[in-house]
Amino acid sequence: AFLFSLTALDPGKLSGHADEILWNLAFGAAINLIISGIALAAGTVKPSGAVAGLVIGTAIYGFGGWRAFVILLLFFVLGTGATRVGYERKAAKKIAQAEGGRRGARHAIANCGVPAFMAFLAAGTAHTDLFMAALVAALATAVFDTVSSEIGQVYGKTPFLITTFRRVAPGTDGAVSIEGTLAGLAAAAILALASLGLGMMGTLGWAGAALVVAAAFIGTTVESYLGALSLGPASEMVSKIDNDAMNFANTLVGALAAMALGRLVLS
Repeated sequence: AFLFSLTALDPGKLSGHADEILWNLAFGAAINLIISGIALAAGTVKPSGAVAGLVIGTAIYGFGGWRAFVILLLFFVLGTGATRVGYERKAAKKIAQAEGGRRGARHAIANCGVPAFMAFLAAGTAHTDLFMAALVAALATAVFDTVSSEIGQVYGKTPFLITTFRRVAPGTDGAVSIEGTLAGLAAAAILALASLGLGMMGTLGWAGAALVVAAAFIGTTVESYLGALSLGPASEMVSKIDNDAMNFANTLVGALAAMALGRLVLS
């Protein structure tokens, strides 16, 4: 699917904006170097996460522009903030993110690899609006998943499996809660509204913001479903898929859902 999407590239469009892209890549590298250094010093990322964040952040800034980078920063702030909420309580229950929530390269690639690729396609194809919506949707899916999990583990009163609706302990794979889901929806909506305010939705307008939230819900629901399967008959197969692979899958599903919904809006 990734290779096929490259067939939509228009070399003429890339070369026509080569000066702008090169400037954005250079400026983005400088900005991301500073931010990665600050994040590393603050203990919010591992060294590998700082390096991966530098590369991915530069790509998103270079091909998606400063507006896409603002959405990336907003995702990072919301995700990091949610991880820190009630961390001591989560740690006591042994369901907290390891190492104080410090993110490594795998986490950065899993959550932001798809958005970086969508930024590249937005810059190099005639479907800029669709790929920009997919970029925002991928990040909105990632923040929905992170915030809903982290907030649900602290404030979720009745976590349940999405497959059977059976009540389970907080932190169980595939568990969802009303409180966590609402928090995740709010976080996704913040990203969607921010992208709308920044003018990233193009011809999609308000419909673009709405479909971003819907796509984020779809992507996160798919991941919860896969997580719940790890507790059932398919556990042997699903258990081979680690958390980072799940995160990559849900951002990809969110991006594809946004593109599909966007085509319906534009048709």
